[in-house]
Amino acid sequence: MEREGDEMIPPSLSKWDNDKNLNGLLFFAQRMCELLYDQTLDSYKVPALNTHTSILEVRALIERFASGHIPQRTYFFALAEAKKKISDEAIFSLKEKERLLRYVKSIEIKEDKSKIRKDAAVLAAEVYANYWTKLKQKVVEVVSVPNKKKEIEALCTNLAVEIQNRGYHKGYMFHKTAKFFFQ
Repeated sequence: MEREGDEMIPPSLSKWDNDKNLNGLLFFAQRMCELLYDQTLDSYKVPALNTHTSILEVRALIERFASGHIPQRTYFFALAEAKKKISDEAIFSLKEKERLLRYVKSIEIKEDKSKIRKDAAVLAAEVYANYWTKLKQKVVEVVSVPNKKKEIEALCTNLAVEIQNRGYHKGYMFHKTAKFFFQ
């Protein structure tokens, strides 16, 4: 997959078998390239936050609130976004979502800064403890099913955000993904 001017040349599928069982994996590879390409339309680019990083944002805002730098209402928008992301997250079981959402609820209703800070720290630690591992496992599980495109797309987005959060440059990941899957 090479660049020609400002356009991404569609990947060559010559090395892919016409096996319908590989459609999920092919969709994953194509979607990752699209997300990571630097000239992609904004609506197809990697968003700034996934569930994990959204919770990190909440924790950082709560730290600023607890230290008196921002008013409490400032972190409510980020907390609402994190709540939605937890609810929609494909890698968490229903039981895990319920546990994480209890921390969110606790943060929403508490007034005591130290308790809010503690609950935010526990929420962040709970997600951080296994997010990367669970995300990779879920990707492997779902790409083997060709008709789960919506779930594959959501996982691609979360994976691309998480990869960047772990220090990899988007351009580097684009070239590695394109080379691995299409050359």
